[in-house]
Amino acid sequence: MPIQVGIAITFLFIYMLCTIRINMKIIFLDIDGVLNSDTWEKSDEYINGEYPEKMFDPNTVNLLNKIISETESKIV
Repeated sequence: MPIQVGIAITFLFIYMLCTIRINMKIIFLDIDGVLNSDTWEKSDEYINGEYPEKMFDPNTVNLLNKIISETESKIV
């Protein structure tokens, strides 16, 4: 999907939330550098392939899951 389309969809979603006045907690998540990082990609676990889904740092994924669970938020 071209980035312009993705941005347009995001703004449309935000507009809809604002006009409908839904009481929703939203996390705007930028994955690059948040769930994956240079530190993770240089770790022994990443290099040795100890995690089948080594695209994301399992520690940061666990922290994100905890935030979502405790705040009852949705990710955009």
